Amino acid sequence: MAPAMGMNNKNRWYDKDPHAAHAIELLQTFPPAIQTIIAKGVSLLADKEFKVIEMAKTYRTLGRDKVLSLHKAQRKLRRMDENPAVYKAMVHMSILSPSAQSFMAVCILELLELIGQYLKLCKQYVEVPKEEEVVKLTKSYVEEGSEDAMTFLKKIETAFIQKVQTRTKGRTKPKEPESEDATKAGPSADTKIKVETSDRSGGMKIRDNM
Repeated sequence: MAPAMGMNNKNRWYDKDPHAAHAIELLQTFPPAIQTIIAKGVSLLADKEFKVIEMAKTYRTLGRDKVLSLHKAQRKLRRMDENPAVYKAMVHMSILSPSAQSFMAVCILELLELIGQYLKLCKQYVEVPKEEEVVKLTKSYVEEGSEDAMTFLKKIETAFIQKVQTRTKGRTKPKEPESEDATKAGPSADTKIKVETSDRSGGMKIRDNM
């Protein structure tokens, strides 16, 4: 009987490494657009560290297991393989040595943590997450390392705080209550009713001055 879709297949390369398995599982919890950005960063990092693009150009330099892994990946049987960028990153990861896979898994977890922090900041400061900021954060991590990426994340947080402060200062101040002396002063001069002598008979008439 064929295994049901979605069941765990312990023959997958990343199930052999707890860090790799956790990284792949966590990656799939992010929105598809962010998965794409992360996956592209993973491929760039794998090529930067291990020249994986050259490795992927030919199967002749690979062992039998890795060749089979590539063929299975190309059939795109897994849900995450439906995303071309994620699929490509998984192929690149699958042809690395176990030690290189472990290194990359730790890097992926670090990158996911940074992006997770960015999304939390957006929620905290009521900001809409921007793909371009995720791209910049990923690029900073891939090209410069975790410290530079964290510095970039701090800059984003500072910008969010400044926006909150600007919004707070721009609010209209509440109207101050009238003083007690003003309330006791009575009606203004414009609303006073004047009394004047009208004719020779000494009668009085009231004239509204409004």
